[in-house]
Amino acid sequence: MLDVKKVVIAGMDGYSHEVSCNYACDELKLMSPKAGWNTMNKGIEIMLKRFKSNVEIEFLTNSRYKNM
Repeated sequence: MLDVKKVVIAGMDGYSHEVSCNYACDELKLMSPKAGWNTMNKGIEIMLKRFKSNVEIEFLTNSRYKNM
């Protein structure tokens, strides 16, 4: 098992209800706004909180998860 002490994350800003803000280009759009952006954001937050209990997490870029 790896002995990771710290993880630095870039580009994990979270999902917005404004679809054009979610992806760098139209080809990357994976889902419609009706598919549950809030649910996805909450799931990611739960996952990050679990990781945070074992390893330091630093966000290199702005993220809605930064102050969790």
